[in-house]
Parts: sequence; structure tokens; C-alpha cells
Amino acid sequence: MHIKYQRNIGYLLLLFLAAALVLLKVWRGLLYQTEQQGGIWNVIQVFLVGTGVLCIFSKSKTFMSLHCIKTYLFFFLYIWFLSLFPFLGSDFDIPHIFRFLVIPYGVMSLLTFYTIGYKANIRQYPWVLGITFLVLFYWMFTKWRAYNLSIIDSNGAVADVYYLVGLLPIVLLYTPQKFKIVPFLLAFIVVVMSSKRGALVAVVLMLVVYFFFAGSQRNGKKTNIVLRILVFSFALILVYYVVVRMVGQYDLNIFYRMEKLGDDGGSGRTERWGAILNAFSIDSNILQMLFGHGDGSVTRLVGGHAHNDFLEFLYDYGLFAFVLYVAFYVFLIKEVLRMYKRKYVYAREFACSVIVALCMSMFSFYAVDCTHITSSSICQGLILADWYKFKTNEYSQQQDE
Repeated sequence: MHIKYQRNIGYLLLLFLAAALVLLKVWRGLLYQTEQQGGIWNVIQVFLVGTGVLCIFSKSKTFMSLHCIKTYLFFFLYIWFLSLFPFLGSDFDIPHIFRFLVIPYGVMSLLTFYTIGYKANIRQYPWVLGITFLVLFYWMFTKWRAYNLSIIDSNGAVADVYYLVGLLPIVLLYTPQKFKIVPFLLAFIVVVMSSKRGALVAVVLMLVVYFFFAGSQRNGKKTNIVLRILVFSFALILVYYVVVRMVGQYDLNIFYRMEKLGDDGGSGRTERWGAILNAFSIDSNILQMLFGHGDGSVTRLVGGHAHNDFLEFLYDYGLFAFVLYVAFYVFLIKEVLRMYKRKYVYAREFACSVIVALCMSMFSFYAVDCTHITSSSICQGLILADWYKFKTNEYSQQQDE
């Protein structure tokens, strides 16, 4: 009993820590509109990297049976190793040390929440992340309604909507069945206000998966196909009505930006992608193609992130890293299919978390930076741990506790 109590406290403390990280990052960018890099959130990020490393060497390494996590871990360890020698040759100042330490943040934060989720019930303390989601919505809605969004976006704060979108799958897991549409509506409202097209695509795809491809309920029964179609249609109409009303009331430009996608090249993304591909295929030697140009090379080439993780990892770390990153997503999708086949109760939520991650990887930045990936690491770590227990018959006993 004493051990279980300690584990639950650890689970609660880590949830608080993750919530604090997300809220502090958004608070900095959204409320104060600053690009300040230092802060307590950096300490939390380094701490989560440390806990992830400890998880690798812990006695309970059940995550090694999941191909998606093994591939993800090997990928990050590989690029961490490639970054070691340039780091040793650089100045040992705080920014360089921090940048090197948080390179594997994506997988280490996921391992942290997987390990703690394996030792606790996934449905414990739902209010921590639920309140975080609601606070994010309140901040974004009130601030974006009051200020000129173009001014806020000049500091990148609008992209912080990905923190909220990344938390949506786990919030859906906690939400009673009759109220599932509410988190979607809240997400749609702030996504439309942010005019982030990648986030809109992610939420629309999640809506389709969640309400049309319904999985098993907690009682093990499957939703009737007719009811699924009716619920999906109602949700779609309701979301469309809210979005149209928001666009008209606040003179938002999300639809205009979607229409101009072919003209502006995704706000210059296609130009960046073309420059990276040309530099990789034409100006690179065989060693650079295989092992990359080094950490941060894309930033030096185009003046910022590629807004496509696949291309950034290809150019910075080479073909081997690119193949590993693609394999990670292949294994994630296979895991989703296994969940549906086994009628796992949270298959839809995990599928939604994969959609968010993939959209960010393709149209923004995800694993290349330790920012918005935090929300998805929480979701995927906790759900994958619960999935492992479901597969190994440890599930029903813990769900009854």
C-alpha cells in the first residue's frame, strides 16, 4: 500500500510539473509577448530529460516491447551522438550546454510519462490536465480577442495553440461521452482565432477520426454505425456554425489564408523546403547525405526551422536519421491499427495524438524543438503505458482500483 501511495504522488507531481511547463511557456509568449529564452521552464525540460534517462536504466523497461518507442529512442540517441562532437568543440556556455542537453527531450519526456503511467491508473487526477486545457483556452481566447493577432504572431505566440491542440486527445479521454464535443469546440475556437492552418487540419482530422471511426466504449460495446454517422454529422454542423460565427464576429482570416495556400506557399514553407532539398541533393557530398550537416544547419541555411521535421532531420542528421524518423511514424500507425483490432478503449485518443504529431512534423516543428512536443509526449506516454497493460492482462485489475 505504501509503495502504491508513493507512485500515485509521483504521478501527480509529474502531471503538475508538465502542466506548469506548458502554462509557463504560453504565459511567457502569449501574455507578455516576449522571445525571452531563459526561465524555470528550461529547468523543467532538463529535469524531464534526466528522468527519461533514468527510465532507460530502470528495472521496469516495458516500453522496449513497443517498436514505436524503441525506434523513437534509438533515433534520438543517434542524433544526440552525432551532435556530441560538434558540442565538444564549441564554447561551453549555458546556451550551448542547454541546447545539447535537450536534443532528446521528445523521447525522454515520453519515457517519463510512460514509466509513471505504467505505475498508475491513467484516469487518476484528470483535473490537472483538464484545468490546464481550460486555462490555455481562456488565455488564448481573451488575449487574441483583445489584441491585434498580427502583433502577437510577430513573436510566435500564435503557434502556442499547438500546446492546447496537443492536449486535446488526453482531455477527450477524461471527458464523459455525452460531452466529447465540448473540448473540440474549444479547440476549434482558438485554432480559428490563431489562423494556424496546420492546427486546423489537425483538429478537423481528429474530429473525423473521433466521431466517425468510433472505437469501443469502456463497457466494451461498439457504437452503432448509424449513431456514429449521426453524431459525426451533428458535431460537424455545430463546429461549422461556431467557426463561421467566430470568423464573422472577430473578422478572422483563417478561410482567406486557406484559400491563399497555393499562392503564398504555406507562408514561405515551400521556398524553404525547396532550398533545403536543393542544398541536400546538389550541394552535399556523400558523407553529408548519410550523416547530415550538423545540428542547426537548417537554421543557418534558411534562417529558421524548416517547418517540416522530416526535411530538417534529413539535412541536419542525414539519411539514416530520416529513415529512423519515418519508421517511428510507421510503427505509431501500426500501433493504432493494433489498438483498433484489439478494441482498446482509448484507440481513438491515441490515433488523435498521432494525427497531431504528424501534422506538426509536416507543417510546423515537433521533435526538432522541445516546445509544443510536450503536450503530445504526455498523451502518447500515458496512453502507450495503458495500452501495454491492456495487452498484457494487467489492465482490468488496475482499472478497478
